[in-house]
Amino acid sequence: MKTSVNPLISALKKLLKKSFYVYSSVRLNHSFKKDYGLTYQELCELTNELEYLTGQELSEPSLRSIDTVGDLINAFRSAPIPLPATALSATLR
Repeated sequence: MKTSVNPLISALKKLLKKSFYVYSSVRLNHSFKKDYGLTYQELCELTNELEYLTGQELSEPSLRSIDTVGDLINAFRSAPIPLPATALSATLR
């Protein structure tokens, strides 16, 4: 099961408005640096918030390759979904 795109884009829009005061439209081909003025550090903060919301974690190399909104969405769609904590603790026993 992969992360659904629509809830991810909705969460991204809310985070961009709340944390970075981006009120323009969010399109898959928009660049975080050129269109929204985000630095690499700010992109990392945004990604951390999305990781927290989705329960997924992106690897550092995939994070470095993110330039556009579409890149970020694709990174989350291809990231592994972790096991729930209860399932993980059961396998460790």
